[in-house]
Amino acid sequence: MYNPWNGKNDLSADIYLLWDDENLYVAARIFDDVPFVNDEEASEIWNGDCLEITLGANESADPERTFIQNGDYQIGLSPGNNKDIKPSEWIWRKDDYTGGIEVASGSFEGGYVIESRIPFKVLDDFKPQAGKAIDFNIAVDDADKDAREIQFVWSGSKNFYIDPSEWGKAIFVIP
Repeated sequence: MYNPWNGKNDLSADIYLLWDDENLYVAARIFDDVPFVNDEEASEIWNGDCLEITLGANESADPERTFIQNGDYQIGLSPGNNKDIKPSEWIWRKDDYTGGIEVASGSFEGGYVIESRIPFKVLDDFKPQAGKAIDFNIAVDDADKDAREIQFVWSGSKNFYIDPSEWGKAIFVIP
């Protein structure tokens, strides 16, 4: 059950993406009145403070598909709990994932920062190109007690994680 949103200090975010030939970089400044509430690990990190990224790397995928298929990814980035649970990552529905994504987090007054380096090699060697558009979405999960209470999704609904037809587009540009 979700709780009502109590304004930008309860949950809001500035999110930045950057890329090079080998990695996608994600940096997010999360404004959260109760930060670092995530005692979950592995596939359960969505149930606390977390950033979720979905992207479609299969150029031939049907843009109207309503379920994730090969080449679609959902990546979770957890800031941890700033105590015994370290920042971590997870890729859902990718049984052969053995690591490679780096995650770090830190605090500031009024929230936390989470940064990540996602190697394209963990996305089955996806090759970005300037001007290329991919299906993309991002969500910010918030927990103030022991479970997720609020989720903001950039594009779509609470089903964004399984329904690529709800995703927006990200275009790789050269600065």
